[in-house]
Amino acid sequence: MIPKRVKNFTYPKLLFLCLLTLIPRMNVHAKEERGIDKSVIQVKKLEVASQSHEENLSLIHFFIALCTNDNGHNFSQELPLDMIKGYEKNLPLDRQSKIFERDNLLISLIPDSANQTEVANCANLLDKILQDSKLVEKISMMNLRNKNLNFLPESIKYFTNLSVLDVTNNNLSTLPDSLKQLHLHILYIAKNKFVTVPESVSRIAGLASLDISFNPITSPLNFSNFRHFQFLTIDNSQKNLVPTEKEVNNIPVTITGGEKGPIHKSIRWIHQNKIPIPNRSYEENLSIIHFYIALCHKGDEKSPFSLTNFAREIPLDKVKGYDQSIPIHQQSAIFSKENLLASFIPDIQNKEAIANSAHMLETLLRDLACNKGLWQLDLSNKNLDSIPEAIKYFIELRALYLAGNNLSSLPDVIKDMDFITLDIRKNNFTSIPNVLLKKGNLHFLDISYNPFSQSTKLPSLSHINLSIDPTQRNILPDNIYQSSVRIVDQEGREIR
Repeated sequence: MIPKRVKNFTYPKLLFLCLLTLIPRMNVHAKEERGIDKSVIQVKKLEVASQSHEENLSLIHFFIALCTNDNGHNFSQELPLDMIKGYEKNLPLDRQSKIFERDNLLISLIPDSANQTEVANCANLLDKILQDSKLVEKISMMNLRNKNLNFLPESIKYFTNLSVLDVTNNNLSTLPDSLKQLHLHILYIAKNKFVTVPESVSRIAGLASLDISFNPITSPLNFSNFRHFQFLTIDNSQKNLVPTEKEVNNIPVTITGGEKGPIHKSIRWIHQNKIPIPNRSYEENLSIIHFYIALCHKGDEKSPFSLTNFAREIPLDKVKGYDQSIPIHQQSAIFSKENLLASFIPDIQNKEAIANSAHMLETLLRDLACNKGLWQLDLSNKNLDSIPEAIKYFIELRALYLAGNNLSSLPDVIKDMDFITLDIRKNNFTSIPNVLLKKGNLHFLDISYNPFSQSTKLPSLSHINLSIDPTQRNILPDNIYQSSVRIVDQEGREIR
Protein backbone atom coordinates (compact mmCIF):
# COMPACT_ATOMS: atom_id res chain seq x y z
CA MET A 1 0.00 0.00 0.00
CA ILE A 2 1.67 3.26 -1.11
CA PRO A 3 0.86 6.27 1.10
CA LYS A 4 -1.32 8.84 -0.58
CA ARG A 5 1.28 11.62 -0.12
CA VAL A 6 3.97 9.60 -1.97
CA LYS A 7 1.61 8.86 -4.86
CA ASN A 8 1.37 12.58 -5.57
CA PHE A 9 5.14 12.78 -6.34
CA THR A 10 6.33 12.32 -9.88
CA TYR A 11 9.44 10.25 -10.54
CA PRO A 12 11.71 13.30 -11.09
CA LYS A 13 10.61 14.74 -7.73
CA LEU A 14 11.40 11.47 -5.94
CA LEU A 15 14.82 11.34 -7.61
CA PHE A 16 15.52 14.93 -6.53
CA LEU A 17 14.65 14.11 -2.91
CA CYS A 18 16.96 11.10 -2.95
CA LEU A 19 19.82 13.26 -4.21
CA LEU A 20 19.21 15.76 -1.41
CA THR A 21 19.75 13.05 1.20
CA LEU A 22 23.21 12.39 -0.23
CA ILE A 23 24.50 15.96 0.14
CA PRO A 24 25.54 15.70 3.84
CA ARG A 25 27.67 12.68 2.93
CA MET A 26 29.77 14.72 0.54
CA ASN A 27 33.48 14.06 1.08
CA VAL A 28 34.62 17.53 1.99
CA HIS A 29 38.23 16.48 2.33
CA ALA A 30 39.00 14.66 -0.88
CA LYS A 31 42.38 16.23 -1.54
CA GLU A 32 44.57 16.93 -4.50
CA GLU A 33 48.33 17.38 -4.24
CA ARG A 34 47.68 20.27 -1.87
CA GLY A 35 44.53 22.05 -0.81
CA ILE A 36 41.02 20.64 -1.23
CA ASP A 37 39.54 19.47 -4.50
CA LYS A 38 36.47 20.97 -6.13
CA SER A 39 34.08 18.89 -4.05
CA VAL A 40 34.75 21.31 -1.19
CA ILE A 41 33.67 24.26 -3.32
CA GLN A 42 30.26 22.64 -3.58
CA VAL A 43 29.87 23.20 0.14
CA LYS A 44 29.23 26.83 -0.71
CA LYS A 45 25.96 25.75 -2.27
CA LEU A 46 24.72 24.29 1.04
CA GLU A 47 22.53 26.38 3.27
CA VAL A 48 24.62 29.05 5.00
CA ALA A 49 24.47 28.98 8.79
CA SER A 50 22.45 31.87 10.26
CA GLN A 51 25.19 33.98 11.81
CA SER A 52 25.54 37.74 11.98
CA HIS A 53 27.82 39.53 9.55
CA GLU A 54 30.25 40.27 12.41
CA GLU A 55 30.33 36.58 13.40
CA ASN A 56 31.08 35.56 9.82
CA LEU A 57 33.89 38.11 9.57
CA SER A 58 35.32 36.92 12.90
CA LEU A 59 35.46 33.33 11.62
CA ILE A 60 37.33 34.41 8.47
CA HIS A 61 39.85 36.48 10.45
CA PHE A 62 40.28 33.58 12.90
CA PHE A 63 41.02 31.16 10.05
CA ILE A 64 43.54 33.57 8.52
CA ALA A 65 45.24 33.84 11.93
CA LEU A 66 45.52 30.05 12.00
CA CYS A 67 47.13 30.16 8.56
CA THR A 68 49.76 32.68 9.58
CA ASN A 69 50.77 31.57 13.08
CA ASP A 70 53.79 29.46 13.98
CA ASN A 71 52.23 26.38 15.60
CA GLY A 72 53.64 23.77 13.23
CA HIS A 73 50.22 23.05 11.64
CA ASN A 74 49.63 24.99 8.43
CA PHE A 75 45.91 25.58 7.90
CA SER A 76 46.59 27.41 4.63
CA GLN A 77 47.14 23.94 3.16
CA GLU A 78 43.45 23.24 3.78
CA LEU A 79 42.26 26.06 1.51
CA PRO A 80 41.23 25.40 -2.11
CA LEU A 81 44.08 26.90 -4.10
CA ASP A 82 41.81 28.42 -6.74
CA MET A 83 40.40 30.70 -4.01
CA ILE A 84 43.77 32.31 -3.31
CA LYS A 85 44.57 35.43 -5.27
CA GLY A 86 47.79 35.20 -7.28
CA TYR A 87 48.06 31.40 -7.21
CA GLU A 88 49.79 30.05 -10.32
CA LYS A 89 49.12 26.40 -11.04
CA ASN A 90 52.31 25.89 -13.04
CA LEU A 91 54.63 27.40 -10.40
CA PRO A 92 55.94 25.29 -7.46
CA LEU A 93 54.26 26.24 -4.17
CA ASP A 94 57.56 26.83 -2.38
CA ARG A 95 58.06 29.77 -4.75
CA GLN A 96 54.62 31.24 -3.98
CA SER A 97 54.89 31.72 -0.22
CA LYS A 98 53.69 35.35 -0.48
CA ILE A 99 50.19 34.26 -1.53
CA PHE A 100 49.76 32.80 1.98
CA GLU A 101 50.62 36.04 3.76
CA ARG A 102 47.89 37.66 5.83
CA ASP A 103 47.14 40.60 3.49
CA ASN A 104 46.75 38.38 0.43
CA LEU A 105 44.54 35.89 2.29
CA LEU A 106 42.33 38.78 3.43
CA ILE A 107 41.91 40.01 -0.15
CA SER A 108 41.27 36.46 -1.37
CA LEU A 109 38.67 35.52 1.26
CA ILE A 110 37.07 38.95 1.77
CA PRO A 111 37.27 40.81 -1.56
CA ASP A 112 34.33 42.99 -0.43
CA SER A 113 33.66 43.07 3.33
CA ALA A 114 30.34 44.85 2.74
CA ASN A 115 28.97 42.00 0.61
CA GLN A 116 27.24 40.02 3.32
CA THR A 117 26.31 37.11 1.06
CA GLU A 118 29.89 36.54 -0.13
CA VAL A 119 31.21 36.84 3.44
CA ALA A 120 28.60 34.37 4.70
CA ASN A 121 29.44 31.87 1.93
CA CYS A 122 33.16 32.11 2.71
CA ALA A 123 32.57 31.75 6.46
CA ASN A 124 30.40 28.69 5.84
CA LEU A 125 33.15 27.10 3.73
CA LEU A 126 35.82 27.76 6.37
CA ASP A 127 33.58 26.38 9.11
CA LYS A 128 33.16 23.18 7.08
CA ILE A 129 36.92 22.95 6.57
CA LEU A 130 37.56 23.30 10.32
CA GLN A 131 34.79 20.87 11.19
CA ASP A 132 36.26 18.13 9.00
CA SER A 133 39.98 18.93 9.12
CA LYS A 134 42.32 16.36 10.65
CA LEU A 135 44.61 19.20 11.77
CA VAL A 136 42.26 20.37 14.53
CA GLU A 137 42.75 17.07 16.37
CA LYS A 138 46.52 17.69 16.52
CA ILE A 139 46.31 21.14 18.08
CA SER A 140 46.80 21.15 21.84
CA MET A 141 48.30 24.65 22.08
CA MET A 142 47.08 27.64 20.07
CA ASN A 143 49.10 30.86 19.83
CA LEU A 144 46.99 33.76 18.52
CA ARG A 145 49.04 36.60 19.99
CA ASN A 146 49.15 39.92 18.14
CA LYS A 147 46.66 38.88 15.42
CA ASN A 148 44.46 42.02 15.60
CA LEU A 149 41.39 39.88 16.35
CA ASN A 150 38.15 41.58 17.41
CA PHE A 151 36.27 38.34 18.10
CA LEU A 152 36.83 34.61 18.50
CA PRO A 153 34.27 32.51 16.60
CA GLU A 154 32.14 29.70 17.99
CA SER A 155 34.03 27.42 15.57
CA ILE A 156 36.81 27.16 18.15
CA LYS A 157 34.72 24.33 19.61
CA TYR A 158 36.12 21.98 16.93
CA PHE A 159 39.55 22.06 18.63
CA THR A 160 38.56 19.37 21.10
CA ASN A 161 42.14 18.60 22.24
CA LEU A 162 43.05 22.22 22.96
CA SER A 163 44.61 22.65 26.42
CA VAL A 164 46.43 26.00 26.05
CA LEU A 165 44.99 29.12 24.36
CA ASP A 166 46.93 32.40 24.12
CA VAL A 167 45.09 35.41 22.66
CA THR A 168 47.32 38.07 24.24
CA ASN A 169 47.40 41.55 22.68
CA ASN A 170 44.28 41.57 20.48
CA ASN A 171 41.09 43.66 20.56
CA LEU A 172 38.86 41.14 22.33
CA SER A 173 36.15 42.19 24.76
CA THR A 174 34.12 38.95 24.70
CA LEU A 175 34.76 35.23 24.32
CA PRO A 176 32.45 32.65 22.67
CA ASP A 177 30.18 30.46 24.80
CA SER A 178 31.63 27.38 23.09
CA LEU A 179 34.87 27.95 25.03
CA LYS A 180 33.30 26.17 28.01
CA GLN A 181 33.09 22.96 25.93
CA LEU A 182 36.90 22.77 25.66
CA HIS A 183 39.22 21.13 28.18
CA LEU A 184 41.44 24.18 28.56
CA HIS A 185 44.06 24.17 31.32
CA ILE A 186 45.78 27.46 30.48
CA LEU A 187 44.22 30.66 29.10
CA TYR A 188 46.05 33.94 28.37
CA ILE A 189 43.78 36.92 27.58
CA ALA A 190 46.20 39.70 28.61
CA LYS A 191 46.37 43.05 26.78
CA ASN A 192 42.84 43.05 25.36
CA LYS A 193 39.70 45.11 26.06
CA PHE A 194 37.89 43.02 28.66
CA VAL A 195 36.07 45.03 31.32
CA THR A 196 35.10 41.84 33.14
CA VAL A 197 36.21 38.23 33.04
CA PRO A 198 33.81 36.54 30.57
CA GLU A 199 31.32 34.11 32.10
CA SER A 200 32.42 31.37 29.69
CA VAL A 201 35.86 31.46 31.37
CA SER A 202 34.43 30.67 34.79
CA ARG A 203 32.64 27.66 33.26
CA ILE A 204 35.82 25.99 31.97
CA ALA A 205 35.93 23.15 34.47
CA GLY A 206 39.64 22.27 34.36
CA LEU A 207 41.15 25.76 34.04
CA ALA A 208 44.36 25.95 36.08
CA SER A 209 46.11 29.12 34.86
CA LEU A 210 44.69 32.47 33.75
CA ASP A 211 46.40 35.69 32.65
CA ILE A 212 44.09 38.74 32.66
CA SER A 213 46.76 41.42 33.05
CA PHE A 214 46.56 44.79 31.26
CA ASN A 215 42.82 44.68 30.62
CA PRO A 216 40.53 47.52 31.81
CA ILE A 217 38.74 45.16 34.20
CA THR A 218 36.67 46.91 36.87
CA SER A 219 34.51 44.07 38.23
CA PRO A 220 35.79 42.02 41.20
CA LEU A 221 37.07 38.58 40.26
CA ASN A 222 34.94 35.55 41.12
CA PHE A 223 36.66 32.18 41.49
CA SER A 224 33.77 30.25 43.04
CA ASN A 225 33.43 27.95 40.00
CA PHE A 226 37.14 27.12 39.67
CA ARG A 227 38.20 23.79 41.15
CA HIS A 228 41.69 23.30 39.69
CA PHE A 229 42.84 26.91 39.68
CA GLN A 230 46.47 27.52 40.67
CA PHE A 231 47.97 30.44 38.75
CA LEU A 232 46.64 33.95 38.22
CA THR A 233 48.53 36.74 36.46
CA ILE A 234 47.36 40.33 36.97
CA ASP A 235 48.90 43.80 36.79
CA ASN A 236 49.34 46.23 39.65
CA SER A 237 46.12 48.11 38.91
CA GLN A 238 44.07 44.93 39.40
CA LYS A 239 45.24 44.06 42.92
CA ASN A 240 42.09 45.45 44.53
CA LEU A 241 39.91 43.14 42.38
CA VAL A 242 41.31 39.93 43.89
CA PRO A 243 38.95 38.27 46.41
CA THR A 244 40.04 37.18 49.86
CA GLU A 245 41.14 33.64 50.62
CA LYS A 246 37.74 32.91 52.17
CA GLU A 247 35.90 34.05 49.03
CA VAL A 248 37.94 31.76 46.76
CA ASN A 249 37.23 28.71 48.92
CA ASN A 250 40.92 28.29 49.80
CA ILE A 251 41.89 27.72 46.15
CA PRO A 252 45.70 28.15 45.89
CA VAL A 253 46.22 31.29 43.79
CA THR A 254 49.62 32.71 42.88
CA ILE A 255 49.39 36.41 42.02
CA THR A 256 52.25 37.87 39.99
CA GLY A 257 52.84 41.13 38.18
CA GLY A 258 52.09 41.04 34.47
CA GLU A 259 55.40 42.65 33.46
CA LYS A 260 58.23 40.41 32.24
CA GLY A 261 61.85 40.55 33.29
CA PRO A 262 64.49 42.88 31.87
CA ILE A 263 65.30 42.65 28.17
CA HIS A 264 68.72 41.21 27.47
CA LYS A 265 71.43 43.30 25.87
CA SER A 266 71.46 43.55 22.09
CA ILE A 267 73.97 41.95 19.74
CA ARG A 268 75.22 45.45 18.85
CA TRP A 269 75.86 46.19 22.56
CA ILE A 270 77.67 42.85 22.95
CA HIS A 271 79.95 43.57 19.98
CA GLN A 272 80.64 47.16 21.01
CA ASN A 273 81.67 46.04 24.49
CA LYS A 274 83.75 43.15 23.14
CA ILE A 275 82.49 40.51 25.51
CA PRO A 276 85.06 37.70 25.51
CA ILE A 277 84.20 34.13 24.60
CA PRO A 278 83.08 32.38 27.82
CA ASN A 279 85.33 29.67 29.21
CA ARG A 280 82.89 26.81 28.59
CA SER A 281 83.70 23.14 28.32
CA TYR A 282 83.96 21.44 24.94
CA GLU A 283 80.75 19.47 25.68
CA GLU A 284 78.84 22.66 26.58
CA ASN A 285 79.86 24.32 23.31
CA LEU A 286 78.69 21.28 21.32
CA SER A 287 75.42 21.32 23.25
CA ILE A 288 74.75 24.96 22.25
CA ILE A 289 75.42 24.22 18.57
CA HIS A 290 73.15 21.15 18.46
CA PHE A 291 70.46 23.06 20.38
CA TYR A 292 70.51 26.01 17.97
CA ILE A 293 70.36 23.74 14.91
CA ALA A 294 67.34 21.98 16.46
CA LEU A 295 65.66 25.41 16.71
CA CYS A 296 66.11 26.07 12.99
CA HIS A 297 63.31 23.75 11.80
CA LYS A 298 59.74 23.16 12.88
CA GLY A 299 58.54 19.63 12.19
CA ASP A 300 59.85 18.17 8.94
CA GLU A 301 62.97 20.09 7.84
CA LYS A 302 62.30 19.14 4.20
CA SER A 303 59.04 21.09 4.11
CA PRO A 304 59.28 24.50 2.38
CA PHE A 305 57.48 26.00 5.38
CA SER A 306 59.77 24.45 8.01
CA LEU A 307 62.44 27.16 8.46
CA THR A 308 62.13 29.27 11.61
CA ASN A 309 63.43 32.74 12.42
CA PHE A 310 66.44 31.12 14.06
CA ALA A 311 67.58 29.78 10.67
CA ARG A 312 66.89 33.08 8.93
CA GLU A 313 69.04 35.02 11.41
CA ILE A 314 72.21 32.98 10.83
CA PRO A 315 74.84 35.10 8.98
CA LEU A 316 74.84 33.59 5.48
CA ASP A 317 78.61 33.84 5.15
CA LYS A 318 78.84 31.32 8.00
CA VAL A 319 76.73 28.72 6.13
CA LYS A 320 78.62 26.23 4.01
CA GLY A 321 77.63 26.24 0.31
CA TYR A 322 75.91 29.64 0.31
CA ASP A 323 76.04 31.28 -3.13
CA GLN A 324 75.47 35.04 -3.13
CA SER A 325 74.53 35.03 -6.84
CA ILE A 326 71.57 32.66 -6.34
CA PRO A 327 68.27 33.74 -4.67
CA ILE A 328 68.16 32.40 -1.11
CA HIS A 329 64.79 30.64 -1.61
CA GLN A 330 66.53 28.43 -4.18
CA GLN A 331 69.17 27.37 -1.65
CA SER A 332 67.02 25.77 1.02
CA ALA A 333 69.37 22.74 1.13
CA ILE A 334 72.05 24.81 2.85
CA PHE A 335 69.82 24.97 5.95
CA SER A 336 69.53 21.19 6.31
CA LYS A 337 70.65 19.77 9.66
CA GLU A 338 73.62 18.03 8.03
CA ASN A 339 74.88 21.18 6.29
CA LEU A 340 74.47 23.37 9.38
CA LEU A 341 76.44 20.84 11.40
CA ALA A 342 79.18 20.89 8.77
CA SER A 343 79.14 24.71 8.84
CA PHE A 344 79.44 25.11 12.62
CA ILE A 345 81.53 21.99 13.35
CA PRO A 346 83.85 21.70 10.33
CA ASP A 347 86.32 19.70 12.43
CA ILE A 348 85.16 17.86 15.55
CA GLN A 349 88.71 18.08 16.95
CA ASN A 350 89.05 21.86 16.46
CA LYS A 351 87.92 23.08 19.89
CA GLU A 352 88.65 26.73 19.15
CA ALA A 353 86.45 26.78 16.02
CA ILE A 354 83.67 25.03 17.93
CA ALA A 355 83.93 27.57 20.78
CA ASN A 356 83.67 30.44 18.25
CA SER A 357 80.57 28.88 16.64
CA ALA A 358 78.93 28.32 20.02
CA HIS A 359 79.61 31.93 21.07
CA MET A 360 78.12 33.28 17.83
CA LEU A 361 74.96 31.18 18.20
CA GLU A 362 74.51 32.00 21.88
CA THR A 363 74.86 35.69 21.02
CA LEU A 364 72.03 35.29 18.49
CA LEU A 365 69.87 33.56 21.10
CA ARG A 366 70.34 36.44 23.54
CA ASP A 367 68.89 39.03 21.25
CA LEU A 368 66.63 37.39 18.67
CA ALA A 369 63.14 38.86 18.63
CA CYS A 370 61.79 35.36 17.94
CA ASN A 371 62.62 34.16 21.45
CA LYS A 372 60.97 37.16 23.14
CA GLY A 373 57.31 36.31 22.92
CA LEU A 374 57.93 32.62 22.20
CA TRP A 375 55.69 30.94 24.77
CA GLN A 376 56.05 27.31 23.66
CA LEU A 377 59.10 25.45 22.41
CA ASP A 378 58.81 22.02 20.79
CA LEU A 379 62.14 20.22 20.47
CA SER A 380 60.69 16.73 20.36
CA ASN A 381 62.55 14.04 18.39
CA LYS A 382 65.60 16.24 17.67
CA ASN A 383 68.19 13.65 18.79
CA LEU A 384 69.45 15.97 21.53
CA ASP A 385 71.82 14.58 24.19
CA SER A 386 71.70 17.68 26.39
CA ILE A 387 70.01 21.05 26.85
CA PRO A 388 72.41 24.01 27.27
CA GLU A 389 72.23 26.76 29.88
CA ALA A 390 71.42 29.09 26.96
CA ILE A 391 67.78 28.01 27.20
CA LYS A 392 67.50 30.70 29.89
CA TYR A 393 67.17 33.33 27.16
CA PHE A 394 63.62 32.16 26.38
CA ILE A 395 62.27 34.49 29.02
CA GLU A 396 58.56 34.15 28.12
CA LEU A 397 58.47 30.38 27.73
CA ARG A 398 55.39 28.72 29.24
CA ALA A 399 55.60 25.20 27.76
CA LEU A 400 58.66 23.09 26.87
CA TYR A 401 58.45 19.83 24.89
CA LEU A 402 61.55 17.61 24.89
CA ALA A 403 60.03 14.20 24.14
CA GLY A 404 61.88 11.57 22.12
CA ASN A 405 65.48 12.71 22.69
CA ASN A 406 68.47 11.19 24.53
CA LEU A 407 68.34 13.37 27.64
CA SER A 408 69.30 12.14 31.10
CA SER A 409 69.67 15.51 32.86
CA LEU A 410 68.45 19.13 32.68
CA PRO A 411 70.40 22.38 33.30
CA ASP A 412 70.06 24.17 36.65
CA VAL A 413 68.65 27.32 35.00
CA ILE A 414 65.39 25.41 34.45
CA LYS A 415 64.36 26.04 38.06
CA ASP A 416 64.33 29.82 37.50
CA MET A 417 62.29 29.76 34.29
CA ASP A 418 58.56 30.54 34.16
CA PHE A 419 57.26 27.62 32.10
CA ILE A 420 54.57 25.49 33.77
CA THR A 421 54.33 22.62 31.25
CA LEU A 422 57.19 20.16 30.64
CA ASP A 423 57.20 17.02 28.49
CA ILE A 424 60.30 14.79 28.92
CA ARG A 425 58.77 11.45 27.91
CA LYS A 426 60.75 8.92 25.87
CA ASN A 427 64.21 10.01 27.07
CA ASN A 428 66.90 8.38 29.24
CA PHE A 429 65.96 9.72 32.68
CA THR A 430 66.30 7.16 35.49
CA SER A 431 64.70 9.47 38.08
CA ILE A 432 63.05 12.87 38.36
CA PRO A 433 65.77 15.50 37.74
CA ASN A 434 66.59 17.29 41.00
CA VAL A 435 66.19 20.67 39.33
CA LEU A 436 62.45 19.99 38.84
CA LEU A 437 61.99 19.43 42.57
CA LYS A 438 63.11 23.05 43.07
CA LYS A 439 60.70 24.39 40.44
CA GLY A 440 57.62 25.45 42.39
CA ASN A 441 55.58 26.75 39.44
CA LEU A 442 55.56 23.51 37.40
CA HIS A 443 51.99 22.36 36.82
CA PHE A 444 52.05 19.73 34.04
CA LEU A 445 54.80 17.09 33.81
CA ASP A 446 55.03 14.05 31.51
CA ILE A 447 57.75 11.54 32.53
CA SER A 448 56.32 8.49 30.76
CA TYR A 449 58.49 5.96 28.92
CA ASN A 450 61.75 6.77 30.69
CA PRO A 451 63.82 3.89 32.14
CA PHE A 452 63.11 4.76 35.79
CA SER A 453 64.73 2.42 38.29
CA GLN A 454 62.27 0.03 39.96
CA SER A 455 63.56 1.18 43.35
CA THR A 456 62.88 4.84 42.51
CA LYS A 457 60.17 6.52 44.55
CA LEU A 458 58.85 9.90 43.47
CA PRO A 459 58.75 12.67 46.06
CA SER A 460 55.45 14.31 46.91
CA LEU A 461 54.33 16.24 43.82
CA SER A 462 50.92 17.39 45.01
CA HIS A 463 51.03 20.58 42.92
CA ILE A 464 51.76 18.77 39.61
CA ASN A 465 49.49 17.01 37.13
CA LEU A 466 51.60 13.98 36.24
CA SER A 467 51.60 11.68 33.18
CA ILE A 468 53.28 8.26 33.56
CA ASP A 469 53.33 4.94 31.70
CA PRO A 470 51.90 1.66 33.10
CA THR A 471 55.33 0.43 34.28
CA GLN A 472 55.79 3.49 36.51
CA ARG A 473 52.80 2.95 38.81
CA ASN A 474 55.04 1.57 41.58
CA ILE A 475 57.15 4.75 41.78
CA LEU A 476 54.22 6.97 42.77
CA PRO A 477 54.29 8.33 46.32
CA ASP A 478 51.56 7.01 48.61
CA ASN A 479 50.07 10.43 49.29
CA ILE A 480 49.62 11.56 45.66
CA TYR A 481 46.11 12.43 44.49
CA GLN A 482 45.12 9.81 41.96
CA SER A 483 43.01 12.37 40.09
CA SER A 484 46.23 14.28 39.26
CA VAL A 485 47.88 11.24 37.60
CA ARG A 486 47.29 10.11 34.00
CA ILE A 487 48.39 6.70 32.72
CA VAL A 488 49.21 7.16 29.03
CA ASP A 489 50.22 5.05 26.03
CA GLN A 490 53.21 5.80 23.80
CA GLU A 491 51.20 8.36 21.82
CA GLY A 492 50.24 10.28 24.98
CA ARG A 493 46.64 9.04 25.03
CA GLU A 494 45.13 8.27 28.42
CA ILE A 495 44.51 4.55 28.93
CA ARG A 496 42.59 4.70 32.13
